[in-house]
Order: sequence, then structure tokens, then C-alpha cells
Amino acid sequence: MEKRKHYEGLNDQQVVESRAKYGVNLLTPPKKDSLWKQFLEKFSDPLIVILIIAGILSIGIACYEYFGLGEGLTVFFEPAGIFVAILLATGLAFYFELKANKAFNLLNKVNNDEPVKVIRNSNVTVVPKKDIVVGDIVLLSTGDEVPADGELLESITLHMDESTLTGEPVCSKTTIESEFDSEATYPSNYVLRGTRVMEGHGVYRVDKVGDSTENGKLFAKMTGSDIDEKLEEYDEIKIENTQWSQHSQVIFTMTFVKKKRNIYDFIFSGNVSAECTEETYALVKSWLPESVRMPKVKF
Repeated sequence: MEKRKHYEGLNDQQVVESRAKYGVNLLTPPKKDSLWKQFLEKFSDPLIVILIIAGILSIGIACYEYFGLGEGLTVFFEPAGIFVAILLATGLAFYFELKANKAFNLLNKVNNDEPVKVIRNSNVTVVPKKDIVVGDIVLLSTGDEVPADGELLESITLHMDESTLTGEPVCSKTTIESEFDSEATYPSNYVLRGTRVMEGHGVYRVDKVGDSTENGKLFAKMTGSDIDEKLEEYDEIKIENTQWSQHSQVIFTMTFVKKKRNIYDFIFSGNVSAECTEETYALVKSWLPESVRMPKVKF
């Protein structure tokens, strides 16, 4: 009979040290714009833009009728009604968006406070999901949601729902190497944050929490929190391309002058152009850093 393994888990001091080193088990929320900016964004809706244009035209017509034709103030009722409709539409959209965001934040808070069974100080205890740290020994059973990424230590007929990450509704998890699925997206002895236990039981050690988990990386991409980094990379590429273009033009001109060929030969035969282009290509290639790839050109 196989002897049951005994896990001591982390002690209180190790929990504090692990949290300080690897961070908390929370996903970084996306950057939020100010309330004024969120409200003003509602005016960028195409329908609202059309209403604003219609309102401005209506004001112009009303002014002509009032000052030019001597009509009464009633001519301004129509443009006033248009702008009241615009404010109502944008105001309601802004209100419902704030309400939805508030409900979403509340759901996230409830999810982060979901109880998780862990082994600490050699005892099984329950802690909130957000308090899980790297090194924790977590106990899984049917219906549980995995609080953080980690490697399985034990498993009994463990089947996971990884549809939130891979689209696979059911996949088997095991610690027996001969039963590993080589075609699986993630290792068969690895469980991931946000996935759910469909059947069986398991014990695993946490090695990634919060933004470091696969779920956290996916969340960052979906919320666009790495847009600033992408923009910086684009600016660097654009600068390199600009410098490459400027330097190649200078080298081409210098090469052309160095050839000292008659301008008519250049115009009618194209030989000088071809020779200059080949030499320019070689010079530019030698000038550029190795990280920049030169396009293949046929001469």
C-alpha cells in the first residue's frame, strides 16, 4: 500500500517573504480615464456627431428666422430639443457604463475573496484567493477554480475545464509521466489560474501568481495594458527606418559622384544606377547593426 505523502506547506514567515518577493495574487486592472474624459468620449459616437451637426445647422436656421425674418423665440425650440436629446443620450450612456463598471468591480472583488484550501504550518486551512502566494500547497476538489498556476504533486482522476485559456472543455491532468498528453497545450502535470476542476481531486504547489500567470498575461493583452510598450517599439522601428533611409540616400549620392560617369550614360544606359545601387546596398549593409535585416534585392 502506497504511503500517503505529508506536506507541511509554508509557515507564516515564509508567506510574508514570498508575497514580498513575487507579489500578490491579483490581476493589475487596466488604466482608467478620468470621469470627464469618459463622458466626453460619448460624444465621439457617430450618431451623436450627426445630431450635433444637425443641432448646429438648426441653430443657424433659427437665427436667420429670428433676426432676418422677424420670427419669435419659438424658432429656437427645435435646436434646443436636439441638444437636450444629445445630453440625455450621452448622460444615460455614461450612467449605465459607470453602473456596469461598478458591478464588474464588485464581481472581481467577490472572486478574489473566494475561499481556497491550502496547507500552511502543517495544517489544512482556508484563505482568500488573493492571499495565495508562490510556494503554497493548494488542495483541489470537484467544482473548485484554480487560484494560481502551479505543478501537480498528486492527482486522482483529475479532469479540468481549460476552455477559458485553450478552448478545451475537458482535459486530463496527471502526475504519471507515461500518461502525459504530448499534444496538450499545457503540460499534463500543470494547472492554471481560472480553470476549473470538473472531476477528481488534486494537490499542487503554486509557482506563479497574479500577472505572472497565463491567465494574467491573457488579461493584460485583452485590456491593452501593454499598448505603451508596443508604441515604444513602433517608435524605435520608425526611427531606425528613417535613419536607414537618410543614410542610404547619402551613401548613394556619394557613390554616384565617386563613379564620375557622364550623366547621359546614367540616363540612357542605367549602368551607373545599377552599379551605384549594388555598392550602396553593400555599404548600407555594412553600416547597419546586425539586429536590422536588409531586404533581398536582385540587381
